[in-house]
Amino acid sequence: MNPFEKIKFMVLAAAIICPTFTACDNDDNDDIIETDATSAATYVAGTFSGDCKTVVYTATIDETQEFTITMQEDSTFTLITPAITYAQMGTTIPSFTVSGMKAELTTLNDVTIYQLSASDYTGEVVVNEETKSYTVSQLSIAISKADSTAAINYTFKYGKIPFDVVVSFNGKKN
Repeated sequence: MNPFEKIKFMVLAAAIICPTFTACDNDDNDDIIETDATSAATYVAGTFSGDCKTVVYTATIDETQEFTITMQEDSTFTLITPAITYAQMGTTIPSFTVSGMKAELTTLNDVTIYQLSASDYTGEVVVNEETKSYTVSQLSIAISKADSTAAINYTFKYGKIPFDVVVSFNGKKN
């Protein structure tokens, strides 16, 4: 192999090998999990007011509501839902809670949010000395770290109501 071919071979080998040794990496922290509960509590815990849409079968209720999120001693969060009154049916579903949710800090579409979720949470409330059960499914909460806006969505069954109740809320922290 003549000297020109050696140089040509070395340049070609360097061109093939060099890209594998670059330090480029995706340093975007897309999946950061918030470990500082106090920081999460600053953004997540509080009362949120805004527009709430509730659908039961064919009945739709649009109203302004307040949802409250509290932090527990074990660094989990509890959602306190507002009472919902259905004038058409003469029924009021009382406020109830969903407990044990962890807050995760993540980035979605370039927006940093705290996400909380729960599936198949069952609880009981007492109404007129009668115990009624409720089951919450598909609960998702997203709270923007930048402007404290919240989106809360869930489906639940209450007492003997045969239909799912679907709730969608968009609001801002008070």
